[in-house]
Amino acid sequence: MIQQQPPQSPQQLQMIQQQQLAAQQQQQAAAAAAAQQQRQQQLMAIQQQRAAMTNITNSPGHPHPQMMPGTPGAMPVARFAPRVAGMPGLRPQVPGIQQQRMQQFVGHAMETRLPPDLCLLGCIFVIVDYHDMEEAKHLPEWKKVITQYGGEIEESLSARVTHVLANNQKSAIAQQARAEGKRLVSAYWLNDTVVRKKVLPPWKAIHFPLPANFEPPCTNMILTLTGFEDRDRDYVKDMIKIAGATYTGYFTKHNHAIICKRPVGEKFEKAREWRVPAVSIQWLNDVLFGSANAAQSMNNPRYQQFKPDEPLRIDYSLVPHLIQAWKNPIRVTPETYQKFKANPPARIKRKAERQRQEREAEERKRKENEERRQQGLPPLENDPSQSNIDPATGLPIAGPPEATGLPGLPTGAEKPAGAPDVVGALPESDAKMEVDPPTGIVKEEKMDVDEESAENKENENPKPQILFSGMESNTRKQLMEIVTRLGAVYTDNPKECTHLVMVKLSRTNNMLMCLPGVKYILGTQWVVESGEAGRWISEEEHMLNDPEVERKFNFNLAKTLARANRDKLFMGKIFYLTPSVQPSMQVLTNIITYSGGRVENRRRKTTDQMKEINSGGNVNYIIITCEEDIHLVTDVLRAKLGVFNAEFVLSAVTRCEMDFDLSRYLTTQ
Repeated sequence: MIQQQPPQSPQQLQMIQQQQLAAQQQQQAAAAAAAQQQRQQQLMAIQQQRAAMTNITNSPGHPHPQMMPGTPGAMPVARFAPRVAGMPGLRPQVPGIQQQRMQQFVGHAMETRLPPDLCLLGCIFVIVDYHDMEEAKHLPEWKKVITQYGGEIEESLSARVTHVLANNQKSAIAQQARAEGKRLVSAYWLNDTVVRKKVLPPWKAIHFPLPANFEPPCTNMILTLTGFEDRDRDYVKDMIKIAGATYTGYFTKHNHAIICKRPVGEKFEKAREWRVPAVSIQWLNDVLFGSANAAQSMNNPRYQQFKPDEPLRIDYSLVPHLIQAWKNPIRVTPETYQKFKANPPARIKRKAERQRQEREAEERKRKENEERRQQGLPPLENDPSQSNIDPATGLPIAGPPEATGLPGLPTGAEKPAGAPDVVGALPESDAKMEVDPPTGIVKEEKMDVDEESAENKENENPKPQILFSGMESNTRKQLMEIVTRLGAVYTDNPKECTHLVMVKLSRTNNMLMCLPGVKYILGTQWVVESGEAGRWISEEEHMLNDPEVERKFNFNLAKTLARANRDKLFMGKIFYLTPSVQPSMQVLTNIITYSGGRVENRRRKTTDQMKEINSGGNVNYIIITCEEDIHLVTDVLRAKLGVFNAEFVLSAVTRCEMDFDLSRYLTTQ
């Protein structure tokens, strides 16, 4: 049987109702607290987003701001940010720089809007280290560039200084500046800033000065690269050399590693085939700023992660003490502004004056055309001959200077984008061998030549084919006017040149390439006096000579020019040039071919083939190499076959005879 509950009293019912009401109120309070917490979290997220937006730097493509009326180059007025496609209120990303990092590190303050030509306004530099380096000769030009773009230079560290330009962090000034929160940058950062015309936080490893305790860890390595273009390619080459390694413009199995922009291409595939480590730029960044063991850890999987969109990007965790200063924006102080306003750079003054002159000229032209229209006359047309004339000076206006960076630093023009890489397979043997002295020295080989050649006189061109070498552009321009006026032919092709004109005798590339066929090597006075006479005067009294230069290089120019058949000096000879020779492979190839020789551009012959070609005591197959490429010819040295440096070719051309004495030219140091 089910036991029935005793009836509840009114007091019990009232108590139960009170408990239920209290539980309901407690639930409502908990729900309200949760909703309040959610609203606070949303509000905090919005505030963080707005704070992050204020740290986003200006876009490089931002149009020039309007200038305040009055003084040329005055400070730009503040204005609202332009609307852009995408999320409302956000500015476009700076190409190549992650948005996340740009929220944390900044260049100029958000409210400072500078035109590109004044991108360094507010930046006050102290320069250290470079005074004692090879770059010292470029310092005057660097300082000029800094001031032209609105920057200032101080001789010593002070509270005003914002940047320290340094090669490394060893100096007391660099260490003090870092402790005071100054921005430490290298000349490479300044170079890229001038090119971009915008101050951004350093984003490449080479933008930072080297660590104070840095010792090159790759002194015994041979490295190369692939995939990098323009200025980035030059920067990676410089980073390789800073690390102490030997850079080669080619790739062989003798290279210890190859630095790749992306995991594709002929060099990358060869690296896999030859089991040569193919690493990203991250490895080189770690070598310069990270662990000393990075140089020996090329097979670490982290170095096989390639980022082609940001190939030179450095991980800021490697340089936290250097990037910290970039959390504070650069502000243009009233003192800096007043100093700039009182004395703007001359370039800015000239630009403002030229713009004023152009506006006035345009206004005059508009009024004149209006008067002509009222008279029924056609409007004036632009005079092309006057379009590039400065109305203030009457002189031709030079085109706007290209942002090529600082003098003495890479310009990115060495290897054009898309230029082929050089991959060379070497003989299988790669062991280092000691070189024994050659068993026999081939005697000096001289040409049998006639001192006079009637054939050359019969085919003589009555018009001189003139080429200039070793002179300044102003001198060249003056002489070119005379050449044109007297009806001679100016040529850039040394093979066609009959008259080489030089300020003084020196072994320039043009002089060496002209020697196989040129008739006269003359001083500039021959052209000047010919211009005064109104005709080409005799060359005999103006033949160039310099006993000191001729003694230094052991030749007699007059005797060399008297030799006939100079263009057959290397007839029957085959040359193989290794990639790093100097002068360049192109110059040496021209010298050799103009002198009747042949250059092998493809794979070098084997030692057995060389012995066969050079049989009978003749030297018909000649290898021209240098110390940087000596590892490419170890098999030749092991076979006791001689190799020569470029001086063999240069001396042979200047003397018009070949000297096979290996003691003079063997490069085995």
